[in-house]
Amino acid sequence: MHRVANLITSLLKKTERYTKTDMLYVAEGGFWLTLGRVVATISSLLMTVILANMVTPTVLGNYKFVASLGAIFVGFSLTGMTTAITQAVARGYEAVYPRGFAIHLQWGTIALLLAVGTSGYYFFQGNVDLALAVLIVGLCIPLTQAASLYSPFFIGRKDFKSQTWYDSVFAVVPVVVTLLSLFWSTSLVSIVGFYFLSNCLTVYAIYLHSLRHFPPNDRMDGSALGYGKHLSLMNILGGISFQLDRVLIFHYLGAAELAVYAIAQAGPQQLRYLSKVLSTIVLPKFSLRSPDELKESVPRKAWIVFLGALPLALAYILLAPLLYHLFFPQYEASVIYSQVFALVILFFPSMLFQQSLLAQKQQRQLYITQVSVPLIKIILLAILTPLYGMWGALASIFGMEIYRFFLVVYYFNRMNPS
Repeated sequence: MHRVANLITSLLKKTERYTKTDMLYVAEGGFWLTLGRVVATISSLLMTVILANMVTPTVLGNYKFVASLGAIFVGFSLTGMTTAITQAVARGYEAVYPRGFAIHLQWGTIALLLAVGTSGYYFFQGNVDLALAVLIVGLCIPLTQAASLYSPFFIGRKDFKSQTWYDSVFAVVPVVVTLLSLFWSTSLVSIVGFYFLSNCLTVYAIYLHSLRHFPPNDRMDGSALGYGKHLSLMNILGGISFQLDRVLIFHYLGAAELAVYAIAQAGPQQLRYLSKVLSTIVLPKFSLRSPDELKESVPRKAWIVFLGALPLALAYILLAPLLYHLFFPQYEASVIYSQVFALVILFFPSMLFQQSLLAQKQQRQLYITQVSVPLIKIILLAILTPLYGMWGALASIFGMEIYRFFLVVYYFNRMNPS
């Protein structure tokens, strides 16, 4: 076993001359983060498969709609605090973790108020189930989002093993609780209640456990929290645009059609999370590099990422008909949409250029990117979805990705020290 480990280490070291990357760091971090992603993917897909086969398309569509509304509400909280805490902890300022929790909890009341208002709207429209479901989600948002800061804390520490164990618990427990609840009720309110309440309690328990067993030091970086607020403002439109396609499909086509669209995204969405794994690994490293160093190394890495994404997309396109026939027999209409959506992963390289801007705190460029990219998507969705339905929504996503790629590459090439 020791000989095999030495052989792997030697091979990774040899590849560094071609990748210009600390491959041991990527391999170790990538192993744990990929393991966590696998656990989360299996849990998420298991829940999607069982819901798709146990509840009606209307209930599933309503559930996806409520979840999308919740994600939009979250966009008005301090979503940028995760990046700020990762960078601060990577530089040794760990006191931002508990302080960030307290501030995040306060700002979460904005999301709660939005949820209460939306819940009231549906209540007076006579849709009591939807009103109750939205209210439950809103009540859970402040504590869930604040406690979720355990993840950037461990990422900043480069303790990917601990993060993976916590992430796995966070992924599995709510899914198990929700799936068990289906034997009692398959109503919208029951599914939403069991999932989001167990989600909230699980992540809060993780937060308390992390403080007890991995106490942060008392070094504080006051600028990190301010930077987190700046990033949060940039992320508002992104949070809206990321979910707006589902909201518009629900509005124009109905809950059952949204179920078809959401099921179409189920597989490709998990592939897209690989980009999140990679972005998690590179941010702490990029934060320690100069702009000139990044300009020299990132383009090469982007080509490697693209060449890795290409066979993934092609493999998924070929396997999708079989996978949907086996796991989603009621939703074979989703196959063609899913195959097209899988091509989005070819834009993975955009993430490396954007993470470079984040790491170097290029605030002006980030503001323009984080505002204009989702704005382009919102405009395209508003025009194309009413005209072309799900195809219009897919076209909007591709239009946004193309615009994002050229914009972040443009700013990356003009990046200066922060």
